[in-house]
Formats: sequence, structure tokens, C-alpha cells
Amino acid sequence: MTPWQRDQIVKYSIITMMVVCVILGAITAFLFISSRPSYASEPFLYNAFLTDKLEDGSFRYYNGNNFFRYDTKSHTMTQLTPSATAPINNVRDILWLKDGALFSVSSIATWDALASNYDQYAIDVGDDFAPVVQSDVIWHISFATGEVKPITQSVVSLDTSSVQNSDGKGVVFVDGEVLSEITTDGTITREVVSPKRTIGSHVQPVYANSSIIKYLIVDDTSVKLVSYARNDKKEAAIADTLSVSPKVFTSPVIALDADHFVYYDQAKDSDQKELVIYNVKSKQRQVMINNFAGSFSKTGVIYTGTSKLIIYSLDLTGINKLFTVDNPIARPRSVSCIDTSCIFDGNGRIWFVSDHKDTTESFKPAYHDALENVVSGDDYDLTRNINGFSDNDYTVTFLRGTVPSMYQKVRSDIKAKGHNPDQFVIMMNPSQYVDY
Repeated sequence: MTPWQRDQIVKYSIITMMVVCVILGAITAFLFISSRPSYASEPFLYNAFLTDKLEDGSFRYYNGNNFFRYDTKSHTMTQLTPSATAPINNVRDILWLKDGALFSVSSIATWDALASNYDQYAIDVGDDFAPVVQSDVIWHISFATGEVKPITQSVVSLDTSSVQNSDGKGVVFVDGEVLSEITTDGTITREVVSPKRTIGSHVQPVYANSSIIKYLIVDDTSVKLVSYARNDKKEAAIADTLSVSPKVFTSPVIALDADHFVYYDQAKDSDQKELVIYNVKSKQRQVMINNFAGSFSKTGVIYTGTSKLIIYSLDLTGINKLFTVDNPIARPRSVSCIDTSCIFDGNGRIWFVSDHKDTTESFKPAYHDALENVVSGDDYDLTRNINGFSDNDYTVTFLRGTVPSMYQKVRSDIKAKGHNPDQFVIMMNPSQYVDY
């Protein structure tokens, strides 16, 4: 055997060993992920809706009456507008801001905290030919001051018609035929962009910062990604290969950064959905999950296509399987993950999932028995709403007093019985003789 032959044998032996090590490493990683223990809590909130992302160990949510923050370490709830004396009911969608939120409501009762502001707004901007529709009003709430004010009207959903600036200083939203912007204090700049689009198309903003705004122009033939430069006020189409089924494209789009977008798309020649991550620079459309069913956020994906829930983390490289847990609910609404901890919600209930059993067991089940058997008053009736937002949804009927005073009295009575009033949705139902 020549020296050259010996060198070749050694060379290929080393290469073979490296390949084997890589394969064994991949198998080990797969087994670790597949076998990672999954511990899911019982629902620890029964009236948490429209939740914000899990961040710094806490998350924000709407509880049917007001806006709250839940700390997953101390298990405490903090009302974000502590000065509120009357409830804000029937909130239907929310865009969470750094120090506040934009939201809309399905309807406004006469006794609701929004009623007087809405009445004045309807007088100021409406008329007999174009009255202000309650559900079209976009509201701004400041968590620093507690001020709530109507700022504009829109017939489209905040979920798919607006995007928060990456610097946290404002929101770009669909404003009729144009894109306008709202700063975090509720100030509006009208017509920041007037997109060039064809009849029958619609615009969907997907990313914004201080330099650019990116938005989709969707019609029956394509889903086109357009970039608008704020300084020179120029539009540029940068991609038109996002969807293989543009005619039925209805997905919300989440920007992981300026060049990576996550959404679902209907598979070509099929009615199945695909969960996709799109890379703008490479123009690559990568399918992460075929036959997708579930929901996704900027940090996580929850798949409901089997008898169990499969939860994935999400980043620029795609998805990474975290947990498989028994499916406690048919349609989870949202999921949010940090490292190996996640929360997910549905029907007003929140679950916590982790690979640490002790951490998960610290989340105690929320009270959801018949509150009307525990709390009662001589001057009001408390009735569970069977078809309400959640298991902890109640109506208070009363004949005397004011709405704020009775609202606070019911909360005090609940607290006196050893329960947290913030765990319940309280819908006020005064008689016609009550002063609002």
C-alpha cells in the first residue's frame, strides 16, 4: 500500500465518522424534541380574551370589562386602567400598543363607559346621511392616563387592516382607500400612503418602521408585496409570488422582520391550507405545515389537525416543535411562546404549557362554579349568561342606584365572599328608571 493510498483511507474514514456523528446528532436532537416532557395547566383564567403576546413573564388581555396584565411568576392580575369605575363591554378586536391599545366594540350600551364619548363623537362627525355606526368606531385607550377616546371610523378588522410600527411609536391602518397612521397617543396622520391599485383589490399593511411601509395589494390574480419609502414617497413592487391561490387569500400576515412574513395560503388545486414563511430577499415561499389547522403568532404556532395540540416555536428559520398536549379545546384562538413556555387561549380560557412540571403546577385552576349561589344582594340579581363570552359571564339586574355605584357594589360583594371580581365578566342590566 502506497503512502497516497493510506492517506486516502484515513481521509475517507474521517469523512465517514463526521457524517455518522452528524446523523447521530440529528437523531438525538429529534428524540429530545419528540420526548420533551409536556405539562399543561388547568385553565387559570376563565375570562381572558384578545390576549397580547407573552413577554417578560407577563401578558395583557381583555377580561370582558376592562384591560389587564397577568404576571405568570407572581400569578397576579393588574388592571391597566385602575381609575375606571364603569365597565367597557363587547370589545371585539384589539391592537395592543406599548402603553395603550386600539380597539373596536360590537355595540355600546347606554350605561357603558364609552357611551357619552360615543354620543358626542356621533354628533361631531355624523349626519343624517352618514350616521356613525357603533361597530365602525376605532377607540384609543391610554394605560398611563386611563383616557378613552374615539379617533376614527373603519369598517375593516384591526386584525388584518393594521400593523404596529416596529419601533412601537405608531400604527399604520387602512383608512378607506388610503393608509393612515396613528401615534401611540392617538394622534392621526391622514393619507400617509395612497397605494396604486386596481379596482376590486384591497390593501393589507404588513410591516412599518420610520423609513418604510410594506403592504400587500390583493386581487384575484396575485398577492403583491409593495414597499413605500417614506422619505422620497415612492412605491416599489418587491414580490408577487406570495400566494398560489390569490383569489381566496384571506390570511392575516405576521412580519417576523422586514423580510420574513408568515401566513397561511390555500394549496394549489386543493382546499387545504398551508402554513407558509416567505423570504423577500430570496423570493422563496417555504411551506412549514401542510393541511394546516390552528393559529399562529409572532412567536408560536398551534396546530389542531390531530386529536392533540402540537405547539411550535417560530423564528426566521421556521418552526421548531415544542410540545404535544391533550387537546382541551376545539379551536384555540392564539398562542405565544418564550423559550420553552407557552400560553394559549380559547373561549375565554387560558392555559400554560411548559417542560417544567413545578412551574406548570403553580398555575391554579380559576374559579368557575355557580357564582350566583355564593353572591347575592337585596337590590340586585346575579345571573349566569349560559351563552356568554365564557363560563364566568354574569348579568347584574337592578332597579335602583347608578351603574358605576352598583358595578362597584357587586365587585365588593364578590370580593367579600373570597373571590377575585376580576375573574368574572360583569354585564350591567339596569332598569329604565336608573340614572346612568
